[in-house]
Amino acid sequence: MASRHCNIAKVHVAGDKSVFLPVSGSDKPDISPMVLAKWQGLADLAAKSIGVAAGLIMRLHPEDIEVCTASAAQDIYKSEDRERLGLGLYCETVVGTRDILNIPDALADEQWKSNPDIRRGMVAYLGMPLKWPDGEIFGTICVLGREAHPFLDLHIEILAHLRMAVETDLHMLSERQRLERLCHEKDLALREAHHRIMNHLHMLSGLIQLGVYGEPSTAEEIAALLGDLTDRIRAIAMLHSHIASAEGAQVPISDFIETIAVTTIDTLASKDIDLKLDLAPMAVNRRTFFHLGLLVSELITNAIKHAFAETSRPEIHVTLRNIDENAFSLQIRDNGPGLPAGLIPEECTSIGMMLISDLPVQMGGSHSIRTDHGAVFDFTLEKRAGEPDPPLEQDKPKQA
Repeated sequence: MASRHCNIAKVHVAGDKSVFLPVSGSDKPDISPMVLAKWQGLADLAAKSIGVAAGLIMRLHPEDIEVCTASAAQDIYKSEDRERLGLGLYCETVVGTRDILNIPDALADEQWKSNPDIRRGMVAYLGMPLKWPDGEIFGTICVLGREAHPFLDLHIEILAHLRMAVETDLHMLSERQRLERLCHEKDLALREAHHRIMNHLHMLSGLIQLGVYGEPSTAEEIAALLGDLTDRIRAIAMLHSHIASAEGAQVPISDFIETIAVTTIDTLASKDIDLKLDLAPMAVNRRTFFHLGLLVSELITNAIKHAFAETSRPEIHVTLRNIDENAFSLQIRDNGPGLPAGLIPEECTSIGMMLISDLPVQMGGSHSIRTDHGAVFDFTLEKRAGEPDPPLEQDKPKQA
């Protein structure tokens, strides 16, 4: 699979054909001086062991092909020399066909006797393509001779082993880049986790203060406050556990919501509750993921504690729907007696109702509460709350 961010090279292949190749992906690593020094030794070894004038490692670019390294015992090719594409160079056919090219004597071959390298005095050529681990063409490894040179199977085998050494280096460079990128992402995730934990500790501190301001005066009220705080600490711990195990910036939430709902019911319910789930698959960013988990946990906890005192067969329904690529809807309803008459959620001072009103705002959404054969909570929420809007098509940077 070629790079996601790449340019296109147009190469001339023997037979007057043109081939277009993805090349020079911006996500490819640089070739370090240490690796280039090693390749210099490989180019020297290729020329010496096969018995020709020059050994080269070439790199393909969008407009030209570059000499990465050249064997030292010749003065025709120098590192960083470039030749523009479209001239019908030997190496263009190699990268265009992705196959070995064996020309013992270009002067005796009608197809090759006008090749530009003839002007340099190079009439024999043996070359093979070099590839990045993802299959994108890097360039070629090749040898060239001033005289006709029949390349034996042994010569081809030697060059193949040297190609393997170069492609191993390309693999190692790519893997090192991947690990460095992964370490950077993990470092950012760790910083984000520290920031999130600090915010949640502040939230818990605020909840404790709200409870204290309510002046619990009896042992039962103090126990109820401690129970509320314990439930929320347990919910936050479970959410952090899920976030830590999730990979990538976008996190699937359907199974996660089911886990939150089942765990909350198993932990808090004193009677059997029929949980009905209708969850469309989707993914959200980590901020929405966390707030959504708190919201689902809070609503199910609220239903367990307040909705089913006189309900013989309690039910909780959770529905998750895609609206579009940026938004989704959540509905949680129960079959209890419904909301108290005259309830204005925004004016409630209970910790639970304050969270239910505040969390959708933090998720860039809206909510409504009603009674319809039980309490019904409807939410319209953003999948990527807190992220900047993507650039408009005309604002996106043009690739070279």
